[in-house]
Amino acid sequence: MTSSYPASSKASRDTTAVVTPGRVKNLAIVVLVVVVCYLAYRQNRQHVNAPLAVTSGVKTVPEIQHDLGQLTRRIGYAEKDRTEYAESDVKVPPPSNTSSNEAQYNDFNYKAPFSYMDQKTGEANVTWEEGNCKQVDTQGVINRANEYCEIEYRSKNRWFEIIVDYKFTNTRLLYSTNPNYVWVVIPKIASGNIQKALELGTAEGSEVKQLEASSSSAVRPLESAFTFTFIRNPWTRLYAAYRENIVEDPSFEEYQNVKLVLHSARGIPPQDLEQVDLNSSGKSITFTEFLTMLTKVSTEDYSEHWQPWFNMAEPCQINYNKIIYIEDIEMEFEELKDRISSRPDAIQLEGPSRVYNDSDIVSAYKTVPRDIIDTIYDMYKEDFIIGDYNKEPGCIGI
Repeated sequence: MTSSYPASSKASRDTTAVVTPGRVKNLAIVVLVVVVCYLAYRQNRQHVNAPLAVTSGVKTVPEIQHDLGQLTRRIGYAEKDRTEYAESDVKVPPPSNTSSNEAQYNDFNYKAPFSYMDQKTGEANVTWEEGNCKQVDTQGVINRANEYCEIEYRSKNRWFEIIVDYKFTNTRLLYSTNPNYVWVVIPKIASGNIQKALELGTAEGSEVKQLEASSSSAVRPLESAFTFTFIRNPWTRLYAAYRENIVEDPSFEEYQNVKLVLHSARGIPPQDLEQVDLNSSGKSITFTEFLTMLTKVSTEDYSEHWQPWFNMAEPCQINYNKIIYIEDIEMEFEELKDRISSRPDAIQLEGPSRVYNDSDIVSAYKTVPRDIIDTIYDMYKEDFIIGDYNKEPGCIGI
């Protein structure tokens, strides 16, 4: 049979299927460029993937979408940080008594108000000038959450899907139907005192319950409920967790966290930990050792007491009516109790059982090496961005 194609056309069609050395070379060049770009990016942003929880198990489609969304947003903010720094007129020159390696600690577009311990010498010789601790914007928190999550329109809270897809435990979701509200509980943010206060203000015949995904119809009445949570400065929250759950009064379950610190920060082999007095060892753990453990462990393995707020509050999945700063709890709670209680006059918010002075917290962070401070910031970056908290621990209380 004679082909209807012209000879030149047929020849060109036949050669398109041939893998020539030139094409292999071009493909190799493309692959090499992609790999080089990726390695260069990783080198510039060493910690960009630190907060992402990666497990060996099989993830659901919503979980994969959630992780991809976090990574995409994190890359965007990393580029934004780099651009803002490059365009900023405020540059902090490297201290005169630091080496070129230590100069990398100065990659900020504002100044920190105190000295950090030099990891190499153990001395506080990385000195910073006073100034530029910004005032936290507590009014724009929900707008920042929507912007970070790239959400233009919020729908109702489909609690059944939220609980199933994002593995909320029932102790983290408390609700009432009279009045109608849902509270997303975050440990180490005055949760115990707030729960006591809410129970006092609950109407007769009603109670504060734990929200469970027993069926979609059971939780459907709460889809339009007033939904709120609390947020706290990550620097102060971590210090409180260290003092209360490691040093001062760890529970039996929390001794596992003591073991984790001893293994990851002090290098004690797991088989030797069984012979260690965890009570006395826990009291001897330094704040730097505790933070060192956080930098070496996946956030997925964190205790709920220091799990990042972003991972627990899930602001990209939950439509919040109110996110309240624990730093303004007295003023904010007066407004909140009128919204969520039928007996607001009966609510009495007790003070915290433990109070840590800002100066004590700042002093504790002064002993921490700069690279650990930077890594912790990266691991809790969403909390800082959405909460508008200062990047520097020295700005606590501003």
